[in-house]
Amino acid sequence: MTPSYRSLLCHPLVIAVLLFSNIYTPPSLLRNKLFGHVLFFISVLFWGTHCFASDMKIDIRDVKTSAGIGYWYKQKEGLPLVSMTMAFKNAGFIYDPVDKKGLALLATSLISSGTTKDGESIAKLFQEKGIIFHVSVDSDNAYVTLKTLSENLDFALGLIGEVLVDSPIDEEVFVIEKERQKSDIRRDASDLGQLAHNMLNKVVFGDQPHAYDASGTLDALLKVLPLR
Repeated sequence: MTPSYRSLLCHPLVIAVLLFSNIYTPPSLLRNKLFGHVLFFISVLFWGTHCFASDMKIDIRDVKTSAGIGYWYKQKEGLPLVSMTMAFKNAGFIYDPVDKKGLALLATSLISSGTTKDGESIAKLFQEKGIIFHVSVDSDNAYVTLKTLSENLDFALGLIGEVLVDSPIDEEVFVIEKERQKSDIRRDASDLGQLAHNMLNKVVFGDQPHAYDASGTLDALLKVLPLR
């Protein structure tokens, strides 16, 4: 049987030659060694994609609930675990009001450290069941990540629903999380790497929302108050 193009390309001997050619550079080609390294890494990306990715079979299902909410899922036999991430579109920090930069990040912190209607700690309830629960935000969206045993899935989803819809915001928790965020802003003000990052964003994005950091500013956070 004539070997296929892919089987020849992915043969261990071919890969070994590729690695050796990157390690050993003849003196006459030292001037072009940087170019050789760049070419090597491009080759690795090509080889890796061609030799390994083509063998991967990922069965991802696209489903909609009766309420019209779409989601993707992949079922894998084995451990009785459920891992999921819920994304809330257009809830990222670029959608913060102009005078309340930092609101989205503060809101996600409050969800993670909040309480139920009965005053029980959300974090404690999840911890007692061994459930991993995390809320985060990026520039565009907010995310709720959950990892739990299958037997605890109904409990976890019910608690998340309560957290997102009916959970009260304790004023003491609000003050603590707000002060923590203000402390992070002050710390970043003396971090040269963060300062450079912020300056670059200002140069690139100007006054657009992407120019601002998720933490917001001290002045903006002063205007963020709990609902009464």
